Amino acid sequence: MTCKLSFWIEEETVTGNVGNDWSYSVIARVYNPTLLGAGEIRQPEHRLEAGTSSPPPNSKRVELPAGECGSSPSVLLILSATESDWLVDDKGSNQMVVVLQCPATPGASSVHEVDIAARVAESPRLLAFFKGDAAASLSVKVKLQLGCA
Repeated sequence: MTCKLSFWIEEETVTGNVGNDWSYSVIARVYNPTLLGAGEIRQPEHRLEAGTSSPPPNSKRVELPAGECGSSPSVLLILSATESDWLVDDKGSNQMVVVLQCPATPGASSVHEVDIAARVAESPRLLAFFKGDAAASLSVKVKLQLGCA
């Protein structure tokens, strides 16, 4: 019996104000114990105002192998965020590892929710002086669903 991982982005949030033209990607790499699969969700440039949360536009779901049912895969999540500017884009990234447990019963599934955030600093730093903020944080809520088939 094999375990499958599906992941998708449920919500995006920005705190701090370095601008409102955001794009980002979330990469998931599944290990159990070696690399079994990798997938990516890209969100093209869109408007996201500081202090707001919303579902991402046109989000998709990605499915990856996760090993045998009853096993414990590790998922490396990598968030890369960009706030687009006319001079120099502001970029930031972060990564985290989530250890999960695949259901052991065929047809069973479990859903886990994690938040990952990337700090994005205003670049060049001189612009931070004029805007009044030096950094922002883009946070995404990622859903991870494991199913045994």
